This record gives sequence, C-alpha cells and structure tokens, in this order.
Amino acid sequence: MFPIREFEKRFREILDDLDELRERAGGDALEALDEMNADYEDALFVIESIGPEDEDWREAFADALAEFRDLLNGYRELQDRMPELEDLTGRLQMAVTMAEGNLGA
Repeated sequence: MFPIREFEKRFREILDDLDELRERAGGDALEALDEMNADYEDALFVIESIGPEDEDWREAFADALAEFRDLLNGYRELQDRMPELEDLTGRLQMAVTMAEGNLGA
C-alpha cells in the first residue's frame, strides 16, 4: 500500500515549521506566508481526506503534490528576505520528489 499517512506526516511537520516561521515574519513576507500557508493547508487537507476506499486517490494525491510544487516557487521567492526558508523549501522539495517517485512506482 502507498504510504499516504507517512507523507501526510512529513507535509504536516513542514507546515508546522512554516507556521512557526510565519509568526516571526513581518510586512509583505507575513502576508505572503499567510496566503501560501493557507494554500499549503488546503493541499494537505486533500491528502488527509484520502481514504483507503477512494478509487481516485492517486489523482487527488497527485493534485496535492502539484499544489506543493507550485508553492515551492513562492516560498523560494521569499528566501531573499527570509533565509530560514531555504531549509524548509529543501525539505518540501525532497518530500514532494519522494512522494512523486513512490506514486509513479
């Protein structure tokens, strides 16, 4: 069985760290993180909602991964103002790549 819950856990941990970083941000970075973290939460909710009986779970999971990939670009754009994001974007990139690899296997 595909390890959906393991990936859900990884993505949740990254979101928790992004939310913590958002609390320390200010100005435009705060607004950008608010919006991106909300979109991240939406994508994570899709993963959390996938059940073992869902026939279209692969499509739903792939859609969430596509959203995470899109968000990576936005988080990377903020790295100039918030260097702390570099570690988190690296972790997110790794989690997405691993999930895509497992999904395609």
